[in-house]
Amino acid sequence: MRAVVFKGVGQVAVEERPKPEIVHPTDVILKVKVSALCGSDLHWYRGHQTIPTGFIPGHEFIGVVSEKGSQVNTVDIGDVVVTSRCSNNFLFGNSAGINSIDGGQAEFVRVPQADSTLIKAPPQIPEHLLVLMGDIFPTGYFCATRFLKHMSKEEAKSSVIAVVGCGPVGICAIATALTMSDTVYALDLVPERLAEAEKLGAKPLLITEDPVAAVKKATEGRGVDIALEVVGTVGSLQLCLDMLRPFGEISSVGLQTQTLALDGPTLYGKNSEESP
Repeated sequence: MRAVVFKGVGQVAVEERPKPEIVHPTDVILKVKVSALCGSDLHWYRGHQTIPTGFIPGHEFIGVVSEKGSQVNTVDIGDVVVTSRCSNNFLFGNSAGINSIDGGQAEFVRVPQADSTLIKAPPQIPEHLLVLMGDIFPTGYFCATRFLKHMSKEEAKSSVIAVVGCGPVGICAIATALTMSDTVYALDLVPERLAEAEKLGAKPLLITEDPVAAVKKATEGRGVDIALEVVGTVGSLQLCLDMLRPFGEISSVGLQTQTLALDGPTLYGKNSEESP
């Protein structure tokens, strides 16, 4: 089969690889239909993470069950399924500090522990959107609900949320937050992304136009209750901190590649809770 293979920093190649086979009775072999690139893939590609070469990347994919082991009970041959990681939380196609499982940027992929790993695809979701359910939407959902899920419905509804970053994960975080809170601010540098966030019901703020002042004015100087950081830069995390009210909460899912040097006095003064 043809597969994308990581060869080293800045190097990938399409190679012929053996088609995967059933190894354990709980395995499934998928014929891949759609595979996506994750922003985290760029970190090993660019050398921010040191990982072994020779693996097949791809942890965002959907496929059709072409073979199944004797102990697989939840899916059948021909089912369209979505997955991202095995049930032991080993990401496919990512060998950063773990024994890599070859991923979905190939014609076929072996999925271990299929009963707890694969989810049958709802027929009403188009494939190009379904691939978001492997990692992109769950990441945004996790970011948005990390603190909101512990609140009463009334408290969550009245909370003011700010989301820094309106890329795919940020948009999913915004969509989730809007199901729980009445007031969600969306911050980005790209007007087109802000327009998409506004369509969902968020209040758009261009980062270059002093969003901290805008948020403080709208909240009578108080600041936001929860800030969601979905970019992965020191500046975006500092922006969250600057907008946050005292004793507020920051949920960060952006993958940081630099040493974090945040404003110490602000950290102390806010007494905030950060969960990267």
